[in-house]
Amino acid sequence: MENYKKALIVFLLLLTTNTSYSQMNSDENDIFKTIIYKGIQNGYTQIILSCDKPTTEFNIERFIKETGLNNIPKIILEEIKINTKETKVNKKWNQDNINTLKIGHDFLKYNYCINNYKIKNCLKNREKAFKITKPIFDNKKQHCIVSLIIFSKESSYFSSFFLKKVYGKWIVIETFDTFLS
Repeated sequence: MENYKKALIVFLLLLTTNTSYSQMNSDENDIFKTIIYKGIQNGYTQIILSCDKPTTEFNIERFIKETGLNNIPKIILEEIKINTKETKVNKKWNQDNINTLKIGHDFLKYNYCINNYKIKNCLKNREKAFKITKPIFDNKKQHCIVSLIIFSKESSYFSSFFLKKVYGKWIVIETFDTFLS
């Protein structure tokens, strides 16, 4: 009977861990799609997607000053800031993110993401590449920030987004930290 209890506890721990990991990946996939679609709405076509998922920074004071969103509970912004500091490892986007986009070659140049070496070659041909940072969540995973970097041989565009999960769908609430060079 003792072994049965241990096995049950291990099973429940694995189930809980797998479910929360799956939920996190689902949220990241949904945010990835939301940001890509935002780029398409802004008129970008023949996009090259970078596999890199760099980390991003978050400054509460600058965020409030730029967005005017002073009605967001301070605890949510503090959680995002703390979680930003704890997520300093660069990762890669999963190829499945791109496969599920289903937006075709009118918008994506390739149906897969490419590494930095290939991006450098593409930039020589005056093509544009998208790089999306790792989303940083509040503790309840109902709010997040993520940044989009669009770069070409001639210029770069950077923008951060504050998103909120509304009825299970990630919605861009505000754009901030935008610059063009």
